[in-house]
Amino acid sequence: MISPIILAQQNTHLSILDYAILGVYMLGMVSIGVWFSRGQENEEEFLMGGRSMHWLLVTFAAVATAFSGVSLIGAPGYAFSNDSRMLMTAPASLLTLPIILLVLPFLVRLRITTVYEYLEHRFSVALRLIASALFLGTKFIYVGVVIYTPALLLSTSVGMPLLPSILLMGCIATALTMMGGMKAVMWSDAIQFVIMMLGIGVILFVLLVPDSQGHGGAAEYWKIADHAGRTRLWDFSFNLKELTTWSIIVCMAMAGLGSTFSDQVMMQRYFAAGGSKAVAKSYVMSTLVALPTVVLLYVLGILLFGFYGTGRNPIPDEIRANGDKVLPFFVSTQLPTGLKGLVIAAIVAATLSTVSSVLNSLCTATVTDFYQRFRKSRPASGRSDVALSRWLTIFWGGLGTLLACYVDRLGMIIEQTQILAGLVGGGLGGIFFLGLFTRRANSTGTIVGAVAGTMATAFVMWETQIHFMWYYVVGMGVCVIVGYLVSLILPSTAVATNTPEGDLFAKSDAIARSQL
Repeated sequence: MISPIILAQQNTHLSILDYAILGVYMLGMVSIGVWFSRGQENEEEFLMGGRSMHWLLVTFAAVATAFSGVSLIGAPGYAFSNDSRMLMTAPASLLTLPIILLVLPFLVRLRITTVYEYLEHRFSVALRLIASALFLGTKFIYVGVVIYTPALLLSTSVGMPLLPSILLMGCIATALTMMGGMKAVMWSDAIQFVIMMLGIGVILFVLLVPDSQGHGGAAEYWKIADHAGRTRLWDFSFNLKELTTWSIIVCMAMAGLGSTFSDQVMMQRYFAAGGSKAVAKSYVMSTLVALPTVVLLYVLGILLFGFYGTGRNPIPDEIRANGDKVLPFFVSTQLPTGLKGLVIAAIVAATLSTVSSVLNSLCTATVTDFYQRFRKSRPASGRSDVALSRWLTIFWGGLGTLLACYVDRLGMIIEQTQILAGLVGGGLGGIFFLGLFTRRANSTGTIVGAVAGTMATAFVMWETQIHFMWYYVVGMGVCVIVGYLVSLILPSTAVATNTPEGDLFAKSDAIARSQL
């Protein structure tokens, strides 16, 4: 046990300067929402930014959205508590890059608002609604996890009670998205990306440089972590109960062909760029930026293990036992005045970026896939749609904030997100794989496949000890196999609109012309 006297000597409080930095940042984010709330005349402006966003802005927004507080706290926390095998998800994601660069421009040329509109043209209205509903349910839960992450930081590092921290994060993210729409989200994402990288740089600098007595530094910390197995990258065993390199490669390859296109949050950013060439440049650049960022986060976890492994830096047992709390504890006790506030702002920035992006996409899917389809008449002006979108943003933000109050009961953050993605994402990814890459799959078969994939994943999750990295593989694999076989046996009872059923390459021109 660590002596309370020793712990009391560590500075766990923010100074006035730290609070000022954090406060200015939060006010700045809300101000961006207020600024872009002007001129929101129609739904296209509010939800899609007029489809005129610069490709470089889309790049930063996409990276900032991908790296939430879940990544900034969860990835180092996982490396601290386990090892660095999850780091291999970064290079494994490159396996499907050529195919993604082929499909993305096709989807952008359709000029659709949600990616689920493609499913209506390819399959049926029913499948579009099912896929969109799965997205809404999954991302609603994800919002709760992401809001909880910076609240955990504020609770651990500042001493603010967890519930007020959750409410503060949820309200700021909701206000930013509700007022400014897509343009506010994109510009705030770009700013938050810069702040996030500054925060990572500050923490790494403190860990890399030895103290005034010559103790510490990267070499010592890395040696300690390496001896404890925290630098382990590879595992080529065939044990399905453990995280292996094979599970990572297979999962990332299948996710590249499924989740990339089925995730409205990321696709909406690329749709906002407008042109197919701009989208291709943006995706390549965002990949080049994201890969080294992932590496830095896991290196950060390795160095943190070495830092606390020297014995010179006391850490409570409850913090050591929960890797998600180690980075917040380090920030609160080891960083000097000013830098502490900057790093907290960086982690909050990462979270607000992701939450605002997800809320914007939840609102977009609700309006486009459900409200506009079932309303009786079109309003006289677009302002009523904008007003509805703002109210829906408040609705989804409130639900996500409420859910965040219960996230701490679920386990490690990085594992929560992977399990959630596997349970529902595999079936959803399988739907898009069948639509984009097969000719014979029809609506009936695809729906049966999606149900079978989700049920198979649930069975594996609750009735076996298979590692969670295989959940997505099981869900998508079963969906594709069952969906294709059922399509060969049973005719589709639903009729796709605008074009006969067909694969991406055979029908892309027909679908694109129908949208112009």
